[in-house]
Amino acid sequence: MKNLLFIFGQVFLCLPLINLILWFRISSSQKSFEQSVSEYLQIYPTCIANAFIITTINILSSIIASAFFILSKNKSSNNFFLPHVLV
Repeated sequence: MKNLLFIFGQVFLCLPLINLILWFRISSSQKSFEQSVSEYLQIYPTCIANAFIITTINILSSIIASAFFILSKNKSSNNFFLPHVLV
């Protein structure tokens, strides 16, 4: 069960990472910032082709990933939120 939660955390953490890689690839090939933004937003469907929405999705994905990582830790210790080194 802990391994499955850890894998889910990795998947949710890969979403913002893939998004950043995509942005860096597009921005390195374009001449201006405006061209980069327009080409980057054209990749997404029109319902989420907004920088604020994409950023919100990345932040929520990171939060969900951290929740899965916390849940995948050993729950038998009394100090659940402290690293295992300190426990």
